[in-house]
Amino acid sequence: MVKVSVIIPIYQVAPYIEKCAESLFGQTLQEMQFVFIDDGSSDNSCELLEKVLSRFPERKEQTLIIRHKGNLGLPATREEGLRHAVGEYVAHCDGDDWVERDMYAVLYESAKTNDADMVICETFVEKKAGEPYWWRQTLSPDGDRIRDLLRGKLDTTVWCRLTRTSIYRKIRFPRENYLEDWGQTVQTLAYSRVVNMVHKPLYHYRFNPDSISRRRMDDEAWRLKAFGERTANFALMHDFVIENELADEEDLINWKINVRSILFPLLHMAKYRSLYMNTYPEINRRLLFCRRVSFAQKIIFLLILFHLFPLLYRIRRCP
Repeated sequence: MVKVSVIIPIYQVAPYIEKCAESLFGQTLQEMQFVFIDDGSSDNSCELLEKVLSRFPERKEQTLIIRHKGNLGLPATREEGLRHAVGEYVAHCDGDDWVERDMYAVLYESAKTNDADMVICETFVEKKAGEPYWWRQTLSPDGDRIRDLLRGKLDTTVWCRLTRTSIYRKIRFPRENYLEDWGQTVQTLAYSRVVNMVHKPLYHYRFNPDSISRRRMDDEAWRLKAFGERTANFALMHDFVIENELADEEDLINWKINVRSILFPLLHMAKYRSLYMNTYPEINRRLLFCRRVSFAQKIIFLLILFHLFPLLYRIRRCP
């Protein structure tokens, strides 16, 4: 029996895929499946992956490598991986990250011991310079994990959790790339009967300043595309939460602020300031008086309101 299936999207990760694959094939848990999906990479990521796999002959029959001719995007890639998953539980791992060698053994043991549908671990965030920092998460004693997620106690990322595969069969997948994990995570959390927490960092998230998205942060067209994708993925999350009465609009106000924030560098242009203010306009009056909105967020909103924030933003970014 396959205990855990790991789905790994691959796209332009040649500098990192070898370490990622080594950490996966070297897992102490033996009953595993690895589903790698090359989403149209133009580099030699897959060749490097196969080179690593040749050093782990015992993992060859457990490994499936799927190649796309074009780039379908992260949601479609992960959804395809799930169609091939045969494990009792499923996990996600990004091709530029890596994991502790006992990660899936620890999570699976916790899942079986507690009869859990989901087990969440903590994360090390790896940067080029300096020591990695420990990204901590918490579950409230009252068990209201959706509000924990909405209030930032739990993270939305899919790769720090092990989820019963049958749970994933129930969800509606997002269609847009940017922040696609929002909708997935809120649904899998809601459908999970028992959620357990392992307070140990087992996943290593690589913060890559050279990634395509971070290189294009000042690209106007990219920001507008990302804004559209954010709003679409948030709509999936929002509608699921409200329709299932998992939280109220007040709990979602910070998420609406988050969606709009990608427009910050464009707010010196009137058309984008108008777009900002008219996206979720219902929060503009409530924002300053909402106790769930931080003081810093309120100050930023006031600066935007009085046309001061774009100037401060540009000054802050000057070398």
